[in-house]
Amino acid sequence: MSKLEFIASITEARMFRRLSQVKGESVDNLASRLFTHLLAVRALYEIDKSVAVKYVADTLQFPHFQGFKASSTDLYNLIVLVLQQYEHADKLFNNWDIVLPEMRIRRVLRSIESGKIDSGDFNELMLIIQRRTALTGLQISMRRVLSDAGTLRGEQMAQICRRLVILMREDAVQSDLFILLRKTAQQTGYL
Repeated sequence: MSKLEFIASITEARMFRRLSQVKGESVDNLASRLFTHLLAVRALYEIDKSVAVKYVADTLQFPHFQGFKASSTDLYNLIVLVLQQYEHADKLFNNWDIVLPEMRIRRVLRSIESGKIDSGDFNELMLIIQRRTALTGLQISMRRVLSDAGTLRGEQMAQICRRLVILMREDAVQSDLFILLRKTAQQTGYL
């Protein structure tokens, strides 16, 4: 697959291409997907840092998370939909108890973009999201394992990648990050 074909496949693989597609979604589900996507970014950082840095840089093209953008990444749009649920109250089943720390999300993403992830800050962000969101036991256990991602060995990382692919595949429509993680994990021998 050429580089242009790969970029085209990622462009086509969008969880939500239009804001109208979120109608009837629950903020609980969106926050859970966001949690999984952040785990996937962390795993991607460990298996191929340059791919994770590029994805996060693409996500931070619009760093203020102030509106749904069809041209941005699915991670960006998930963050927007959860952070700005008041703005989209006519489309979503809201959960006003889910309030995320926007500045911390931005700071964590910037540290990944710089190539120097602050693991402690990332782990604290994930704990905050975990406390405010209904998650599965698998998501929670993966967060625990990825909290020491720098010490994971080959087979452990492969197991994390497989679990993340399974978790992300459960959505009816796969995201751009799902395709990127699966492709990168296959190329690096983790899938």
